[in-house]
Amino acid sequence: MKPRRTVEEWIRRFNTGDAIALAELYNEDGMSLRPMQRPVVGRTAIQKMFQQDRAIAETICTPEFIHEEDDRVILEWWDIFRRRGCGIFIVCGSRIAFSYWDLGSSYSFSSEYCETDQHSKDNGFGTDHSRA
Repeated sequence: MKPRRTVEEWIRRFNTGDAIALAELYNEDGMSLRPMQRPVVGRTAIQKMFQQDRAIAETICTPEFIHEEDDRVILEWWDIFRRRGCGIFIVCGSRIAFSYWDLGSSYSFSSEYCETDQHSKDNGFGTDHSRA
């Protein structure tokens, strides 16, 4: 599986809130890093992080831009709470070796955009905005 496809699958699984399925995409010794937190290392620890973090459980990731370069993928996203963020993934084979992502890094959407229905359309990534 190409790195971009792995990240697209990560988005689908993230949006379902299934921590077990999401963690399966990581290498056994994979690492996840978020701003101002210690690295989470290992598939089991990553699964536990996703299970315990309520902010993650309430977020629906809607990709705005996905860029693939060799084994690296950059994901720009937004969610129904008008937060924007960025994720960086390093993929080895079809598994994620490293991920960095910020959750709700800014509230930069304009009110005009958010008042339209553009932010609530299903984009093919299992986006179900009714979870909010």
